This record gives sequence, structure tokens and C-alpha cells, in this order.
Amino acid sequence: NEEGYVRAYILCPGAVVGPTRGPVKSATSLFIRFAQLAYCQSGFGFYVGEGTNEFLFVHVDDTVDYYLRVIDVAVNNKDAGASSYERYFFVTSNGLKWKDVVGAIAAEFHRLNKIQSSEPRILNPSELDPYVLLALLWHPQTYALPSQLSILARDQSMIAGRGKLLGWTPRIIDPKVDILETTV
Repeated sequence: NEEGYVRAYILCPGAVVGPTRGPVKSATSLFIRFAQLAYCQSGFGFYVGEGTNEFLFVHVDDTVDYYLRVIDVAVNNKDAGASSYERYFFVTSNGLKWKDVVGAIAAEFHRLNKIQSSEPRILNPSELDPYVLLALLWHPQTYALPSQLSILARDQSMIAGRGKLLGWTPRIIDPKVDILETTV
């Protein structure tokens, strides 16, 4: 700008999932892929505690739409007086209970004979490490460490209210459609 500052826009999407319309067939969150690897290596789906923690998702097409709306604001200088805080965007549509996500994955993986049971197991946090290490040994390019899978046991809390100001309306994520069909 005139004062010599770079006007930055930061977008932080949740777990991006879903079949796409572009050249990439599907988008799948690295956390989902890593969890699935751990399930295949352990032989069962699992979640920590009650599985009531919320994991935030957004469809890949909704993410692209959000980016295009922010680019339009930036290119057309529609926010000339906006503070840097107003240029920080969370991109999420809805939270899903991790138990429901794992339940959908476990049912499908069991149907495909990838795991032993369609019912996920309940683990406590100290039980995560062996399964995470198995997944790492089987698929080391995931670059995840045992402590990183613990995010699957935590709530994510973001409010994506600024998107509505841009006219953005995301679809609701369905784990059986937007997660399973693009990862199995």
C-alpha cells in the first residue's frame, strides 16, 4: 500500500475433504489419511475417550470458493480500511464428532476386509502411540509423529463467520459421502 506495507490475507481451512470437479480426483485431510493408516495397521478403528470431540471439516469445492471470494476482495481493494485481523479467515463448514467419523470409516473398512471389526474401540491417550508408530513404519511419508495423532482426541474450535460477510455458504459435510468416497 502507500505506506509500504504488504496487505496479507490468511486463510486457515479445517480438514479439507470431498470429491472435486478439477484435475485432482479428491481431497482428503492428512489427519484422515493418517488415522486410516493407523486403523489398517492396528486392525481396528479407534477413538480416544468418549469420541465426542469435534473435528472441523470443509468441502474442497467450498474451500476453493472461499479463496476466490477473498482474492476478489484483495484484487478489487474492497477492504481498503480493513485491519489485519479482518484479513484472517477460518474456513470450516461443520464439526463432526470423531466417534461418528471413525464409525463410518470402520464400517466401510470392515466391509472391505481391511480391519477386523466394524465397531471402533475406545482407547485412552497413552494407548495411541503403538498404533501411530505402526502407521509410521508402514507409511513413513506421512511425516506425522505420535503426538500429532493426539489432535484426533481434541476439540477444534474455529468460527468461520467472516465467510458469511463475503456471501460464502458452505455445504454440510456428510462423513459417508465426503470422507469415505474419497479415501477408500
